Amino acid sequence: MPTALTPDDVRRLLANPSTDARAETATKLARGYTPSALTAEEQRLAIDIMRLMARDAETQVRAALAENLKSNPDLPHDVAVKLARDVDAVSLPVLTFSSVLTDDDLVSILRQGEEAKQVAIARRDGISATVSRVIATEAAVGAVAVLMANETAAIPEDAFGTAMDRFGAEEQVTGAMVRRGRLPIGIAERLVSIVSASLREQLAARHELPAGMATDLLLQARERAMVELAWGASQQELDALIDRLHANGKLTPSIVLRAVCTGDEDFFTAAMAKLAGIPVENARKLIEDRGGGGLRRLVEHCRLPRDFFAMARTALVVSRDLEHDGSAADRRRIARLVIERVVSSLDDVPDTENLDYLIGKLYQLQEAQLAA
Repeated sequence: MPTALTPDDVRRLLANPSTDARAETATKLARGYTPSALTAEEQRLAIDIMRLMARDAETQVRAALAENLKSNPDLPHDVAVKLARDVDAVSLPVLTFSSVLTDDDLVSILRQGEEAKQVAIARRDGISATVSRVIATEAAVGAVAVLMANETAAIPEDAFGTAMDRFGAEEQVTGAMVRRGRLPIGIAERLVSIVSASLREQLAARHELPAGMATDLLLQARERAMVELAWGASQQELDALIDRLHANGKLTPSIVLRAVCTGDEDFFTAAMAKLAGIPVENARKLIEDRGGGGLRRLVEHCRLPRDFFAMARTALVVSRDLEHDGSAADRRRIARLVIERVVSSLDDVPDTENLDYLIGKLYQLQEAQLAA
């Protein structure tokens, strides 16, 4: 191979054993190390030279070796570990990219407590659940934030929970979790609560809003985020979310209406079944009654506001007539069309595209009904 060491390379190194010359030799050796292209004797000699260079007194030499061997699957394990435990300039490329390192190697290095090394490990592709748990439980905040942003990492639900227990007040951690493509629904619910609390504090500090107004906006943000986080959830996850909302008194008419107005009939059906105390399939049959009588009886049984039926019925009809692709933009499109239809069917409601306004109107109607 053109990058393999030659006798001339060795002679030049002997004649000029400077740091730059040794670093150049390390680079050439590392780039040319492909065992299948070497004889057994050449392979043995190459490994011996690697081991010597991994102990070179000059960081520049060891760094050149590490940079050029970081992605080599044939790197001898003992050399990989030696480089991975070195100073940051040497270790970080190997810790980030080397497939030779085992979970035991990574856990041992994580527990040394050096944040730069922890961050490098957290960036690795395909981190196992074992390594993720150690990072979440023991690593510094920077490494935990990088792990939360690593979409290739296998992060079990308990590791998410541990990260929130330790760094729930750290935006770099919670923000990375929010931006993940998928979260366990239980973790998503906890995260919503943390973000909502932060929003309430910001409203009070920056705008001096009355407590009632701040609370209303907090509830709107919580409900909006909760419905969005339920999109694409499995039936098991959805049932667990509905159970928690109901147990905590948060399965409100507004969150149920918000779900159906964005085309999430699964959430709507599961929520109505929970409020009525009946099986989901029974609720589904009532909701799918094309004449609307089944839904009306269900709404009455749940003791929801009178206008809830008209809003939900219109939302279901409009939503079923539209094609869904499940995207956030599609949800907003469905909500806009539903709101336009619902608004036009109610008296004394100004034209609006704001779902929160419509939700507020439902609250007003409910309060008026209770006062009557």
